[in-house]
Amino acid sequence: MFTHYYVSPIAIALFLIYTVSFVLYKTKRIRVTTHRKIWNVLLLATFLITGIFGLVMAIRRDYVLLFRMPINLLFWHVEAGVVMTVISLFHLSWHLTYYRDLFKSSREKVSAAREPERVREVNKK
Repeated sequence: MFTHYYVSPIAIALFLIYTVSFVLYKTKRIRVTTHRKIWNVLLLATFLITGIFGLVMAIRRDYVLLFRMPINLLFWHVEAGVVMTVISLFHLSWHLTYYRDLFKSSREKVSAAREPERVREVNKK
């Protein structure tokens, strides 16, 4: 049984909706905190849906459930995962400087830690 997933329409719709909320934020019709809260709540909701549906499917695989699920859990698990992935890209874009600085500072720490070794090697020669 193959189910068609709607990856492209979901991604396009989310990018359009994000663009609208971003423009509203840039034109000061909503605050940046409101803009981010909207997307953080959506990210949390899709995370919970994906996780809970995945857990129910795992339990259903190992145990017999006494009730039948009225929806196709796999389909909605995948669709929520697609939405979560796209929204997480928005979330990641907000924090890129944090990750860049995190990796930059860790490289600088490694470089600083190796500096005494280089000085000793130069002094030996």
